[in-house]
Amino acid sequence: MDLENPHTIHFVDLETTHLDPTQGEIIEICILTSHDWGKTIDDIYCTKIKPVQIETADPVALTVNGYNESDWVDAPVWSDISDHVSALLSDGIICAHNAIFESQWLKHHCNSAITRKFMCTITLAYTCLPLKWASMSAIRKHFDWSAENAHTAAADAYDCYRLFVICMSRLDSIKESKL
Repeated sequence: MDLENPHTIHFVDLETTHLDPTQGEIIEICILTSHDWGKTIDDIYCTKIKPVQIETADPVALTVNGYNESDWVDAPVWSDISDHVSALLSDGIICAHNAIFESQWLKHHCNSAITRKFMCTITLAYTCLPLKWASMSAIRKHFDWSAENAHTAAADAYDCYRLFVICMSRLDSIKESKL
């Protein structure tokens, strides 16, 4: 836990043009920031990001993310927002569903400025829920959450946050029952 801001947690989701951060671009990001360890969301930063090398994009990734040029026409390019994203994520813990994926992308595209600790809600889900598979679609099905806007950064970051709150509550209950 970050000793300067021990209660700050950033729930992050990215949408990308490729699975490999060295070959693709981030085309959407959402950061939900809580300064009280997930009790409330204090700040929200969400934006589409215009790809500058769309020709290197994986067509499957673009289909999954719902990319179409017209929806991204007014979006900023990554170089215009990368310093802001790095500043937003400069303290606290970063929580993501599949944190390995998000951490690789953030570390690569933020010029290694992201060195924070990462927490993965997949790991939390396997620890706290009776699931055989902890994909976000399996989580949504388990809780009967809407899958509308799935694979958009905002919907996925928000569901990551909701999952975190549920899992932390269950872990607290387990801890209290053992006292």
